[in-house]
Amino acid sequence: MRLYGLLILALALMSGAAPDSPPQVICLLPFAGITPAQTKAVEQAVAAFYGLPVAVLPPEELPASALCPVRRRPRAAVVLDSLHARFPSTPQARTKVLALTTEDIELEDPPQKPHWGVFGLANRVGGNECIASTFRLGPGRTDRLIKVCLHELGHTLHLPHCTSASASCLMRDAGGKVATVDAEKEYLCEACRAKLRW
Repeated sequence: MRLYGLLILALALMSGAAPDSPPQVICLLPFAGITPAQTKAVEQAVAAFYGLPVAVLPPEELPASALCPVRRRPRAAVVLDSLHARFPSTPQARTKVLALTTEDIELEDPPQKPHWGVFGLANRVGGNECIASTFRLGPGRTDRLIKVCLHELGHTLHLPHCTSASASCLMRDAGGKVATVDAEKEYLCEACRAKLRW
Protein backbone atom coordinates (compact mmCIF):
# COMPACT_ATOMS: atom_id res chain seq x y z
CA MET A 1 0.00 0.00 0.00
CA ARG A 2 2.95 2.36 0.55
CA LEU A 3 3.94 2.02 -3.12
CA TYR A 4 0.34 2.65 -4.13
CA GLY A 5 0.26 5.84 -2.08
CA LEU A 6 3.52 7.06 -3.60
CA LEU A 7 2.18 6.47 -7.10
CA ILE A 8 -0.92 8.53 -6.39
CA LEU A 9 1.14 11.34 -4.84
CA ALA A 10 3.47 11.41 -7.84
CA LEU A 11 0.57 11.59 -10.26
CA ALA A 12 -1.02 14.39 -8.25
CA LEU A 13 2.20 16.42 -8.42
CA MET A 14 2.57 15.75 -12.14
CA SER A 15 -0.99 16.84 -12.86
CA GLY A 16 -0.69 19.97 -10.71
CA ALA A 17 -3.89 19.04 -8.89
CA ALA A 18 -4.82 21.35 -6.05
CA PRO A 19 -5.23 19.86 -2.54
CA ASP A 20 -9.01 20.34 -2.75
CA SER A 21 -9.10 18.66 -6.18
CA PRO A 22 -7.87 15.08 -5.71
CA PRO A 23 -6.50 13.37 -8.83
CA GLN A 24 -8.50 10.90 -10.85
CA VAL A 25 -6.24 7.91 -11.51
CA ILE A 26 -6.65 4.56 -13.23
CA CYS A 27 -4.57 1.94 -11.39
CA LEU A 28 -3.53 -0.94 -13.65
CA LEU A 29 -2.79 -4.17 -11.78
CA PRO A 30 -1.33 -7.06 -13.82
CA PHE A 31 -1.75 -10.44 -12.18
CA ALA A 32 0.86 -13.15 -12.76
CA GLY A 33 1.09 -14.28 -16.39
CA ILE A 34 0.32 -10.94 -17.99
CA THR A 35 3.33 -9.82 -20.02
CA PRO A 36 4.96 -6.38 -19.80
CA ALA A 37 4.01 -5.84 -23.45
CA GLN A 38 0.33 -6.49 -22.72
CA THR A 39 0.45 -4.20 -19.70
CA LYS A 40 2.08 -1.42 -21.73
CA ALA A 41 -0.44 -1.76 -24.55
CA VAL A 42 -3.38 -1.51 -22.16
CA GLU A 43 -1.80 1.38 -20.26
CA GLN A 44 -1.34 3.41 -23.45
CA ALA A 45 -4.81 2.58 -24.79
CA VAL A 46 -6.57 3.53 -21.54
CA ALA A 47 -4.68 6.83 -21.22
CA ALA A 48 -5.39 7.75 -24.84
CA PHE A 49 -9.05 6.70 -24.86
CA TYR A 50 -10.20 8.18 -21.55
CA GLY A 51 -7.61 10.95 -21.18
CA LEU A 52 -6.75 9.95 -17.61
CA PRO A 53 -3.40 9.19 -15.94
CA VAL A 54 -2.61 5.50 -15.48
CA ALA A 55 -0.48 4.13 -12.62
CA VAL A 56 0.92 0.66 -13.33
CA LEU A 57 1.25 -1.41 -10.15
CA PRO A 58 3.73 -4.28 -9.61
CA PRO A 59 2.52 -7.73 -10.75
CA GLU A 60 1.12 -10.05 -8.12
CA GLU A 61 -0.73 -13.33 -7.68
CA LEU A 62 -4.50 -13.63 -7.80
CA PRO A 63 -6.00 -13.95 -4.30
CA ALA A 64 -6.31 -17.61 -3.32
CA SER A 65 -9.75 -16.89 -1.84
CA ALA A 66 -11.09 -16.23 -5.34
CA LEU A 67 -10.73 -19.83 -6.50
CA CYS A 68 -14.08 -21.50 -7.18
CA PRO A 69 -14.21 -24.86 -5.32
CA VAL A 70 -16.33 -26.38 -8.10
CA ARG A 71 -14.67 -25.24 -11.35
CA ARG A 72 -11.25 -24.46 -9.83
CA ARG A 73 -11.02 -21.11 -11.57
CA PRO A 74 -11.09 -17.55 -10.19
CA ARG A 75 -14.43 -15.99 -9.35
CA ALA A 76 -14.29 -12.49 -10.83
CA ALA A 77 -16.60 -10.95 -8.21
CA VAL A 78 -14.40 -12.20 -5.36
CA VAL A 79 -11.31 -10.69 -7.02
CA LEU A 80 -13.15 -7.36 -7.33
CA ASP A 81 -14.22 -7.48 -3.67
CA SER A 82 -10.57 -8.00 -2.72
CA LEU A 83 -9.52 -5.00 -4.83
CA HIS A 84 -12.28 -2.86 -3.33
CA ALA A 85 -10.98 -3.58 0.17
CA ARG A 86 -7.41 -2.73 -0.80
CA PHE A 87 -7.88 0.35 -2.97
CA PRO A 88 -10.63 2.52 -1.49
CA SER A 89 -11.30 5.95 -2.94
CA THR A 90 -10.44 8.54 -0.29
CA PRO A 91 -10.54 12.34 0.03
CA GLN A 92 -6.85 12.24 -0.99
CA ALA A 93 -7.33 10.23 -4.18
CA ARG A 94 -10.07 8.98 -6.44
CA THR A 95 -9.10 5.76 -8.16
CA LYS A 96 -10.45 3.16 -10.54
CA VAL A 97 -8.65 -0.19 -10.54
CA LEU A 98 -8.31 -2.32 -13.68
CA ALA A 99 -6.87 -5.80 -13.09
CA LEU A 100 -5.52 -8.03 -15.86
CA THR A 101 -5.28 -11.82 -15.76
CA THR A 102 -4.57 -14.77 -18.02
CA GLU A 103 -6.84 -17.01 -15.94
CA ASP A 104 -10.34 -18.13 -17.00
CA ILE A 105 -12.49 -16.00 -14.71
CA GLU A 106 -16.10 -16.82 -14.00
CA LEU A 107 -19.28 -15.14 -12.86
CA GLU A 108 -21.58 -17.01 -10.51
CA ASP A 109 -25.12 -16.16 -11.58
CA PRO A 110 -27.43 -18.95 -10.41
CA PRO A 111 -29.61 -20.67 -11.32
CA GLN A 112 -29.32 -20.27 -15.12
CA LYS A 113 -25.54 -19.68 -15.26
CA PRO A 114 -23.99 -20.90 -12.00
CA HIS A 115 -20.42 -20.80 -13.42
CA TRP A 116 -20.37 -18.50 -16.43
CA GLY A 117 -16.96 -17.83 -17.98
CA VAL A 118 -16.50 -14.16 -18.89
CA PHE A 119 -14.07 -11.88 -20.74
CA GLY A 120 -14.23 -9.33 -17.96
CA LEU A 121 -16.34 -7.86 -15.18
CA ALA A 122 -16.90 -4.55 -13.39
CA ASN A 123 -18.25 -4.65 -9.87
CA ARG A 124 -21.08 -2.28 -10.86
CA VAL A 125 -21.92 0.69 -13.08
CA GLY A 126 -20.17 3.62 -11.42
CA GLY A 127 -18.07 1.34 -9.22
CA ASN A 128 -14.30 1.49 -8.86
CA GLU A 129 -12.98 -1.96 -9.77
CA CYS A 130 -12.94 -4.13 -12.89
CA ILE A 131 -11.01 -7.06 -14.33
CA ALA A 132 -10.27 -8.35 -17.83
CA SER A 133 -8.99 -11.78 -18.84
CA THR A 134 -7.05 -12.89 -21.91
CA PHE A 135 -8.15 -16.52 -21.53
CA ARG A 136 -11.10 -16.51 -23.95
CA LEU A 137 -9.78 -13.87 -26.35
CA GLY A 138 -7.35 -16.00 -28.37
CA PRO A 139 -3.53 -16.14 -28.34
CA GLY A 140 -1.82 -12.83 -28.98
CA ARG A 141 -5.08 -10.89 -29.35
CA THR A 142 -4.04 -7.79 -27.48
CA ASP A 143 -6.51 -5.84 -29.65
CA ARG A 144 -9.38 -7.75 -28.08
CA LEU A 145 -7.91 -7.36 -24.59
CA ILE A 146 -7.76 -3.59 -25.05
CA LYS A 147 -11.42 -3.45 -26.09
CA VAL A 148 -12.49 -5.54 -23.11
CA CYS A 149 -10.46 -3.32 -20.77
CA LEU A 150 -11.96 -0.13 -22.20
CA HIS A 151 -15.43 -1.68 -21.97
CA GLU A 152 -15.08 -2.71 -18.32
CA LEU A 153 -13.58 0.65 -17.38
CA GLY A 154 -16.55 2.24 -19.15
CA HIS A 155 -18.82 0.53 -16.64
CA THR A 156 -16.85 2.10 -13.77
CA LEU A 157 -17.30 5.46 -15.53
CA HIS A 158 -21.10 5.13 -15.31
CA LEU A 159 -21.73 3.52 -18.69
CA PRO A 160 -24.25 0.64 -18.81
CA HIS A 161 -24.39 -1.66 -21.81
CA CYS A 162 -25.16 0.27 -24.97
CA THR A 163 -28.74 0.05 -26.24
CA SER A 164 -28.29 2.26 -29.32
CA ALA A 165 -28.39 0.95 -32.88
CA SER A 166 -24.61 1.34 -33.20
CA ALA A 167 -22.95 -1.99 -33.97
CA SER A 168 -19.49 -0.59 -33.28
CA CYS A 169 -19.99 1.07 -29.87
CA LEU A 170 -17.50 -0.25 -27.34
CA MET A 171 -20.20 -0.63 -24.68
CA ARG A 172 -22.25 -3.27 -26.48
CA ASP A 173 -22.81 -6.43 -24.44
CA ALA A 174 -20.49 -9.05 -25.98
CA GLY A 175 -22.60 -11.87 -24.58
CA GLY A 176 -19.53 -14.09 -24.41
CA LYS A 177 -18.89 -13.87 -28.16
CA VAL A 178 -15.54 -12.74 -29.54
CA ALA A 179 -17.32 -11.89 -32.81
CA THR A 180 -19.07 -9.05 -30.96
CA VAL A 181 -15.76 -7.83 -29.57
CA ASP A 182 -14.29 -7.88 -33.08
CA ALA A 183 -17.23 -5.86 -34.45
CA GLU A 184 -16.76 -3.18 -31.82
CA LYS A 185 -14.42 -0.26 -32.40
CA GLU A 186 -12.47 1.82 -29.91
CA TYR A 187 -15.38 4.22 -30.07
CA LEU A 188 -18.32 5.37 -27.92
CA CYS A 189 -21.60 6.28 -29.57
CA GLU A 190 -23.14 9.69 -28.89
CA ALA A 191 -25.58 8.29 -26.32
CA CYS A 192 -22.78 6.62 -24.33
CA ARG A 193 -20.47 9.63 -24.52
CA ALA A 194 -23.23 11.74 -22.95
CA LYS A 195 -23.34 9.44 -19.90
CA LEU A 196 -19.57 9.29 -19.35
CA ARG A 197 -18.45 10.66 -15.96
CA TRP A 198 -16.10 9.79 -13.11
